[in-house]
Order: sequence, then C-alpha cells, then structure tokens
Amino acid sequence: LGLALYLQNRFEPAAAAFREAIARNNALWPSHLFLGASLYRTNDFQAAIASLERADKLAPPSGEGRDN
Repeated sequence: LGLALYLQNRFEPAAAAFREAIARNNALWPSHLFLGASLYRTNDFQAAIASLERADKLAPPSGEGRDN
C-alpha cells in the first residue's frame, strides 16, 4: 500500500502506511527507505534522514538483495 501511494505522489498517506509496516516488522529496510523518501518529499528532512540512516543500517551489504 505504501509503495502504491508513494508512486501516486501521495506522500503523507504513504508515510503513514510505511510507519504501519515498520510497526509490524521493524527489520523491513525497504519500508524505512521509502518512509525516508516520503518524509523528504513532505519537507520533514530531519525525520527523513533518520529513516534513511536506519534503512542503510538494516539493508544487506552491497550485492545480493540490495542493488537489484
């Protein structure tokens, strides 16, 4: 749901959907990544940075599953 909203440029509802996904499973690095992107697009830069940093920490190393 979050990605569909994000692709429709509906960034505030997308952020809410990504937050819900993260609440269910905090290890989902793509949800942190797109939450950060959504927050950036709504000018919440501090929260965006925190979310993007979390995504970077949770993401697998370069290669398999990360840069595909």
